[in-house]
Amino acid sequence: MIANTVLAFFFPTVSSSMNVDFSGNDSTIFQNLSSYLLFIVKIITNLAGFGSLIAGIAIYLQDKRTGTVSYFSVPNRPVDITRQTIFAFIPGLDLYASYKVKKLTIYILVIFGIAIPAMILVSFLPDSQYNYLLVESIVLPVAIYLIRKWSKKWNDDFMKQSRSSAIQ
Repeated sequence: MIANTVLAFFFPTVSSSMNVDFSGNDSTIFQNLSSYLLFIVKIITNLAGFGSLIAGIAIYLQDKRTGTVSYFSVPNRPVDITRQTIFAFIPGLDLYASYKVKKLTIYILVIFGIAIPAMILVSFLPDSQYNYLLVESIVLPVAIYLIRKWSKKWNDDFMKQSRSSAIQ
């Protein structure tokens, strides 16, 4: 009862739909705790993603407005594709990976264009703690594919540019 009160205090709109009940056998308690922990992870990753998004947009707008290269600007050098792929798995760092190859705006549009319809489709399913994972299983492969494709193209373009400047 105390847990439900605390949950209702901190998350008033969500706690009524979660139906966390800490009375019962061990498997019920485990299911409720796993549901609650999944919800906490979802909140944290969303906040990290939105924070990175806001920071990336602010940096992009500052560079466009001033026409100068700031401390946070992307250096013109090849990126490590393995590291970019790992960043694509981690919410928040996927935005950094797309910013690093100068594709942040396109990445956000594509991911939101896939995630929003997926969330709408999942909303018609019965409420489950796995609905979030279903949306992520749709969005994550697309994110990984785009980050890898753009990173390879970024490296190829950089190599072509450095070869042409070395010839001259």
